[in-house]
Amino acid sequence: MRSSGSGLRPRLASLGGLVIEAAGQEETGAATRVNTILRTVGGAVGSVLATVLVSSATGPGQPPAPSGYTAAFVVSGAVALCAAAVIAGRGAVSPRPGRRADEELSDTR
Repeated sequence: MRSSGSGLRPRLASLGGLVIEAAGQEETGAATRVNTILRTVGGAVGSVLATVLVSSATGPGQPPAPSGYTAAFVVSGAVALCAAAVIAGRGAVSPRPGRRADEELSDTR
């Protein structure tokens, strides 16, 4: 269970850089706050949903059935595919028009 988040941590760490890169200098604080709030809410909702799905195929006082894990993985995969479709439809995140991200970062130093 401890290693389940090991692939997610590097992605979430780099997500902050992408948020800062896409936001303007005056909007960086708000953008990072929204990113943090959405990550926190997503983690809370996702863990509760997985718990409900795994335990739904279980009677009181019994260990979770394999079908509960299957349901949790299927729902997680469907959510991931929907998120990928939304991201693909919106295009890649890019810095503000007319400026490169490294120029914006050097202006703040």
